[in-house]
Amino acid sequence: MAERQGTVTATGIARMAGVGRAAVSNWRRRYSDFPQPVGGTASSPTFDAAMVEHWLRRYDKLPEASAEERAWRAIESFGSVAAISDALCIVGAVLLTGNPVSGVAQVPSPAHLLEGLHRRDAQLGSAITALLPPQWSSAQQALVEAAAELTARCDPDEAFEYLYHQFVGLRPPSAPDTLPDELTELLLDLVEPATDLLDIACGTGSLLRSAAKRAMVAGGSATCLGQDLNQTYATIALLRLRLLETG
Repeated sequence: MAERQGTVTATGIARMAGVGRAAVSNWRRRYSDFPQPVGGTASSPTFDAAMVEHWLRRYDKLPEASAEERAWRAIESFGSVAAISDALCIVGAVLLTGNPVSGVAQVPSPAHLLEGLHRRDAQLGSAITALLPPQWSSAQQALVEAAAELTARCDPDEAFEYLYHQFVGLRPPSAPDTLPDELTELLLDLVEPATDLLDIACGTGSLLRSAAKRAMVAGGSATCLGQDLNQTYATIALLRLRLLETG
């Protein structure tokens, strides 16, 4: 069965509340008003994320979360790895194009987000066009609102790296592998002092980002080029590079 957007598993509920899965099972038995499953299977049900969050708040079981944590909840609620990676790209686009005034970031429409992306990077605009609907769904609206809050409260590059590493930490078979920082540094040591880098299977861009960051720290610049068969991962790599430039 296809998982609906805006859903969360029992494990996800446990993470939201900062408890173990046993506590979630106990709540389902004890509270008759606990949200009923909306999908999944009998052994691995999924629940409407907004309804679960409302229930947790009602019973004072939702600890205060940071803006980064709230954004990750919104991303994770999309369920499948493919949908989560698309949601991560949308958040990255909001972080890249956001321009908060007096600590307040506007929540862009899909059209305004795409317009801002094309002004910033035409390649990114083209890559993300296919991910944007004519209008946000309720789950996407919550996602973009969380991203706008990040723009107003956090460093965009640091915020996106936090969300990216949460995504990598999911670790299902289709999640991206990422090179450890130690390995990327070793590879860069082997090719120094090169200022041009081509990664023909860049994945989500760990090596490219490390090279660009190293050049920035040294007060110079590096030409970082990459490609990948997974277009979404290549888009994430490009977002990581562009957001690094904003730091």
